[in-house]
Amino acid sequence: MQDYPPISGYAMEASLLARIARDVPAARTIKLEDPPTPFKTSRILECATGVDVKVFGGLGGVFLLEELMAGAAGAMTGFAFPAILVEIVRLFRGGQTDEAATCSTGRCR
Repeated sequence: MQDYPPISGYAMEASLLARIARDVPAARTIKLEDPPTPFKTSRILECATGVDVKVFGGLGGVFLLEELMAGAAGAMTGFAFPAILVEIVRLFRGGQTDEAATCSTGRCR
């Protein structure tokens, strides 16, 4: 599922996205492009308790670190420098949140 109101004309509530993920096994991956994505990520995961749903941020990875902190699985974006996004995820998953935050400002080491 992709939540992208500028194209669909409709902003899906977190509870609706969670319900679709629960009721439609083929729809258990969600791409969010309706800011604030970190808040919506955590709400979806709260509403989808017991369902193996994966949430990915879009929007060029602008909120990637915050999305990861909210429980997102990663990002799905057309960002021009994917190595930076990969490094942010690697650092975050390695418990190096401060380094991930530095990297998210464009100052990766």
